[in-house]
Amino acid sequence: MPTLLLPAQHDHRPPKPAGEASGTAPLVVTYHIDEGPQQRVGKVTLEGANQVDPTQLTLLLNTTAGQLMSPRNLAGDRDAILTSYLDRGFEKAQVDVTQQPESAVADSSDPNETDPNKTDVVFHISEGQQVFIRKVLTTGLHYTRPDTVAMPSPSMPATR
Repeated sequence: MPTLLLPAQHDHRPPKPAGEASGTAPLVVTYHIDEGPQQRVGKVTLEGANQVDPTQLTLLLNTTAGQLMSPRNLAGDRDAILTSYLDRGFEKAQVDVTQQPESAVADSSDPNETDPNKTDVVFHISEGQQVFIRKVLTTGLHYTRPDTVAMPSPSMPATR
């Protein structure tokens, strides 16, 4: 009669340390977290917006006074302002964000009183020079049809 070989069966549980009784409770770990106070946005200011209306830039911002402070929102707001300037032809525009403890609380009787849980946000804008394009020169159309490289605006004549 042929011998039948069966696959080996393995116990995948880790071995028990010597002296441990079976049926004991698993190890319980408890973390105590002290979150502290939540930081909120105090005042949002745009500095250096001389050639672009600050109210137009303010509409781009996600960060508003009173909301929770979010580094992700600040980075997105900085990028939105910078993109707006680049779209307007300010090729060397720069936007820096600074955070500082809230200045004196306006509705307080003590002018030196501040809210330690609020942070004022300032967007420092360096606009640089605005650049305008007068004429676009298209060259090198050996294999590409000129219609493929169409001008975006009929007011901008192409020179070949």
